[in-house]
Amino acid sequence: MANDQIVNNRLNGIYYTPTGLAGFLVKPLIDRSNLYIFDPAYGEGSLLLAAEKIFNEKIGLHNGNLNLFGCDIHPVNGLLEHLPSSDLLALDFFEYPLENKFDVILMNPPYVRHHLIGREKIKVYQKLISNICHLDYTSDLWTYFLVKSIGHLREGGNVGAILPWSFLQADYACNLRTWLTEIFGEIRTLALGAKYFNNAKERVVLVWLKYYGKSCKSIKITFSKRIKEDIPYIDMDVNKWISDKVVFNEVSDSQFILSRYIRDFGFSKFENYADVRIGVVTGADDYFIISDTIANEIKASEGDLISIYTTSREFRGLYNNGIAQLKKLLVLSKKNAEYYQNYIKRGEGKRYHFRSHSLRRNPWYAVNIGETPDAFFPYRMSQLPYLIRNEGKVQCTNSVHRIYFKNLSESEIKWIQISLMSVVGQLSLERESKTYGRGMLKIEPKSLKNSVVYKGNSNSIDRVYSAVNKLLLKGDKVSAMNLSTEFINEELGIPKEFSDEALSALIELQTRRFDR
Repeated sequence: MANDQIVNNRLNGIYYTPTGLAGFLVKPLIDRSNLYIFDPAYGEGSLLLAAEKIFNEKIGLHNGNLNLFGCDIHPVNGLLEHLPSSDLLALDFFEYPLENKFDVILMNPPYVRHHLIGREKIKVYQKLISNICHLDYTSDLWTYFLVKSIGHLREGGNVGAILPWSFLQADYACNLRTWLTEIFGEIRTLALGAKYFNNAKERVVLVWLKYYGKSCKSIKITFSKRIKEDIPYIDMDVNKWISDKVVFNEVSDSQFILSRYIRDFGFSKFENYADVRIGVVTGADDYFIISDTIANEIKASEGDLISIYTTSREFRGLYNNGIAQLKKLLVLSKKNAEYYQNYIKRGEGKRYHFRSHSLRRNPWYAVNIGETPDAFFPYRMSQLPYLIRNEGKVQCTNSVHRIYFKNLSESEIKWIQISLMSVVGQLSLERESKTYGRGMLKIEPKSLKNSVVYKGNSNSIDRVYSAVNKLLLKGDKVSAMNLSTEFINEELGIPKEFSDEALSALIELQTRRFDR
């Protein structure tokens, strides 16, 4: 496929369904001899072709009544020329009449992020589905496809959908999952670890929604590296299903493990001991965060420059080289505007003053720096994120979180740092955080607030604190976690077998995140 076509497909969320995946999704839904089936974004027709093939194998095209329908803005009809052209429409699904009803909906909807949809289209979609289900305005395009598709179902009908992992993890999907439990008798989900779509970063889940119009009696879920027959599923409690993020462990119950750490060993949520805020939002880092060359060119005063983290990758650099190696944030204000007037005009020449964040400031260049944080924590990290103290009294951009402790002693802060680095802290972060792209962990403020830590006050922490920091300095995070865990277990009397169970749960979640 040509590069420009790949880019176009990504922008429009177009990823055609592989034949094997299509058949696996469709097979459980061909369960009667008279079926009307619809695909709202049929593309190359893989799902409709799979339905035809499986219906013929199970029932026989001459022994039953199979009717296939589809619509797509950009259809590729070559494989479906044997079907009536009137049943396959080159049409935007959101213009497709809701009065058309079907027994089965098959779908691999476009995976388009909400900020790429456009406000006017979102308003149209919101109006269309307003009487069906409430969706947040930050919902991605696939959610609107799913909700409107369900509006085309007959009583007792079924849905088979290929959805992104955000179905299980995105904040906006929580209300959607709740709604599905109210209108479908059975829900089954298979989270796949393998990459099935060429040139796509998204990992997918297969979702089967059965018996439309009935309240939910069964929710089953599993994870598998590959599609295969006889995959074992586990029953999921409805409260876990409608939580902010659907987390499931086949070996150990991570939620139970964390609750026991809280109940039996005195752990508590991080938010009880610290506030978490996003870093400085400039709206134009390439203008406000300047190099030494630019600083010298504009004769910037040292008092107007603040050392700043722009990524958590710089954490180790601070340990090694000190704050002198960090980039500098230029603090512009009404007070120094005359001194920097040429630089301000340079920014206006590049139209930085028309950016959304600039328009909310008065004057546009007066970035709100905020209070100096006590510590930092990464927003994104692939493995074993850790908290670093702000010894140099610097700042950070919004790619790093700012931490403000609540009247804690030096010893208490160290206990929190070490417990967060231990297995229980890492398990809670893994469980609470979202996953995206190539196994990257996305630690939102809420995720960090809900992580589990221990606030001790014994000076015994000093004997391990320095050793853990030295390991982090070398980049040996696994050894740092192991040492932190051994210390916590010894000091709090946590049985090794229980700690090992927590480690198993952590490894299972990490493996699932990285297994592609």
